[in-house]
Amino acid sequence: MADRRMLSLSIVDSDKFLDMSVTARLLYYDLVLRADDDGFVSSPKKVMRIVDASNEDLETLIKNGYIIPQDEGIVVVRHWFVHNTIRSDRYKPTIYADKKNKMKLVNKVYYTKEEQTPKEEKSETKEFIKPTLSDLLDYCKQNGYDSNSAEMFYEKCEKKGWKIAGCPMVEWPLAYKMWYEKQKKGDKND
Repeated sequence: MADRRMLSLSIVDSDKFLDMSVTARLLYYDLVLRADDDGFVSSPKKVMRIVDASNEDLETLIKNGYIIPQDEGIVVVRHWFVHNTIRSDRYKPTIYADKKNKMKLVNKVYYTKEEQTPKEEKSETKEFIKPTLSDLLDYCKQNGYDSNSAEMFYEKCEKKGWKIAGCPMVEWPLAYKMWYEKQKKGDKND
């Protein structure tokens, strides 16, 4: 375990963090200081005694999502890798590898396997719905485009699997507008 640790202001300078009691914040600082190179603290009760913190302070850190309790009284600092980067030649893996393997690390933040990560929460993106030729013709008619271009665009997209530069298409009306403008300028490569 290293004898130097860092704290990121993005975590400890937030209103959510500063709204906690002074002793809860002090407990957090000391837990970060005493964590191993993967953010695990084997004896949080000992740290609580050192800083004269209460069980309520520990519960406040858990409730606010700053630490994650593990069995056997161990805790892990959720934002450990936001705070610290350890050179590979100095890194010493945690002795709690089994507990670490039960966690997810997303954008330098630990989550339990049961918790939704921000990435999972954002996965409500709209699924692409391929238009029919009729849909495309209706769109062109409503927006003043000619029907021949609609058929050309539709055939091109069918051949390419409704992908743009190898990536799945998201919004076909926007793709059509961009394609149409290129065609109008004489760019026949697309």
